[in-house]
Amino acid sequence: MRLIQRSDFTSIANQPASDQLEPIIQTAFACEIVSAKLIGSGAFGLVYLVTLPCSPERVVVKVQKFSGWGLREKQQLECLRQYAPVPVPQIYYYQPETATICEALVMEYLPGVPGKSLRDPAQPTRLRVTRDIIDTLLALHEIRHPGGYGNLDTAPCYERWWDFYGQRVRAVHAYLQRPLPGDTPIDTAILRMADRSLSEGERIFADCQNNAVLVHGDFCLNNLLFNPATSRIVGLIDPLDLHWGERELDLVNLTKSRGDRFQLLETYCQSVDLGEQFPLRYWFYQFWSWLYYYALIHVLAMEWLLFCVQKLEEAMKKYLL
Repeated sequence: MRLIQRSDFTSIANQPASDQLEPIIQTAFACEIVSAKLIGSGAFGLVYLVTLPCSPERVVVKVQKFSGWGLREKQQLECLRQYAPVPVPQIYYYQPETATICEALVMEYLPGVPGKSLRDPAQPTRLRVTRDIIDTLLALHEIRHPGGYGNLDTAPCYERWWDFYGQRVRAVHAYLQRPLPGDTPIDTAILRMADRSLSEGERIFADCQNNAVLVHGDFCLNNLLFNPATSRIVGLIDPLDLHWGERELDLVNLTKSRGDRFQLLETYCQSVDLGEQFPLRYWFYQFWSWLYYYALIHVLAMEWLLFCVQKLEEAMKKYLL
């Protein structure tokens, strides 16, 4: 399940930005680069702000670490642009992987700062920021897919959430049984909870059916762009896994990027009746989402996973009779 980074990505990342980006910009816009600046380096790629001598003058170029994920992100962003109540960057050009060039996306530049860069605002502004974020997420979750749960524009779709989501959980569980050489060992308490919670998945999600909505996949403060002067949202970026799913899966990342200071999870729960057993499903999602990151890109938050084990254990004792 582990994504394999392109073998020469490290050397490409160490090259001058112009060397990497020049052939992409030439193909996309038939012009030279005025300037290029690295503005982000994450788990999935390098992000550059590139200035051009012609329209659109500024673009964002995301160079992908993993083959195929640029095309995947392109499809997800184009879908998200159809439905999001806030701006989503337009894709100007998709660069497929070649022998000498990494897969890349050339996108519209949305002026703004990531949410984690917001200073702690006064209480009235804080409340408005919280409301804007939650209203954005609620608007996405109003987009329903009558065909059922599933990936974008692919069959099959499923009436029951566990029939779709359970496939990911079982794939992660299978990876845990046969980790790659060199993987950091997983605490046995985590492995025991993985076995137990997987066996209870059918019961935990028994009531989740026929409610497929648009799920961003990594909806967090840092994937929202803000006008630093007004603290209004000016962009939504970086869907990790846009699909038709259960809305609660999108709540997992609301506390990331210091999102807890805006009480985003609490505000969402006040806006929507998620039912008495929501804490059980929430901690199941937290636990398996972070195991998914481990299996996918070797992000191992051991202390957080052990905390999730404790919370999931408590919830299972309370709600699974």
